[in-house]
Amino acid sequence: MKLPLVKAALALKRSDSTGGAIPGLRSTGRGGRTTTLVVAGLLVMAGLALGIGGNAGVLAQQAPPPTIRTLHAASIPVSGTPRQYDMMQMLLELAPGAEVPSHRVNGKAIITVVTGEISRIEEDGGTTVFRAGQTFPESAEDEFDVDRNNGNTSARLLATFLLVPGAEPLIFNPNRPSTSPGPTFIAVARTTTGTVPADFTLSHSMFEVLPGFSLASHTHDGWHLLTHISGTVTNRVNGVVQPATFAHGPHDFHEAANSTSVTATAISASINPVGVPPLRLVGGTSAPQQPQQAIRPPSTGDAGLTD
Repeated sequence: MKLPLVKAALALKRSDSTGGAIPGLRSTGRGGRTTTLVVAGLLVMAGLALGIGGNAGVLAQQAPPPTIRTLHAASIPVSGTPRQYDMMQMLLELAPGAEVPSHRVNGKAIITVVTGEISRIEEDGGTTVFRAGQTFPESAEDEFDVDRNNGNTSARLLATFLLVPGAEPLIFNPNRPSTSPGPTFIAVARTTTGTVPADFTLSHSMFEVLPGFSLASHTHDGWHLLTHISGTVTNRVNGVVQPATFAHGPHDFHEAANSTSVTATAISASINPVGVPPLRLVGGTSAPQQPQQAIRPPSTGDAGLTD
């Protein structure tokens, strides 16, 4: 699939953006111990939900094997003014020689290389190679760059975008059209949040949900967008079973379980206000029928990255 030049969207005005350069990027690769979104703290919280909390010595002897395994996770702090956003996630693959043409993002983004390697080529020809497990941020204030697979094997990227509602994710450089093949999209989804506080963290991850995982009813103080790539995890939001891609927001009641014998893989994007816990267990409280976060399809079927 080729990536012809698309009509450039208007860049975000600085007053519409979530701030300037992105400081403090935190990332963990495969096997890392840090995760900053839906799965942050799930191992501990799942233990509490399953009733294994209590004496530390007993836990040391009887603790079950982990049931959430983080493969990749990254987050960036964002400061701005309280407002709504579109949060968009995608998992895409670049074959050898394929590229995302010269572009900059129409907001802010986190990109993590899941497999293979990607060359980020700047306007002046400078090139930085990112390999599996590494993360780089992009923002509307950046110069145009090309993300190309110069390797011999396919590369997969996990990307999360923070956008003004309705905005396309990328602005293409009209002076640098591309004739190279473009990406293949494995998963694409976006959702519109409610009003987000001024200071928050944008995070994403890819993780495995092992057989036997169970997390009791809980709530979050932020907004979350999840897509299951493989396997089956039963997710309920406010008592309603969710499809493979779903979103939930503050005060929604969420519970999850993998009752199969197969490990599932999922990706997650989240917006978390500063200073709040990753989740709050509800205990025996029944789930009220709260409004659910709406999943919106991308504004085009190809996430706005192609014509």
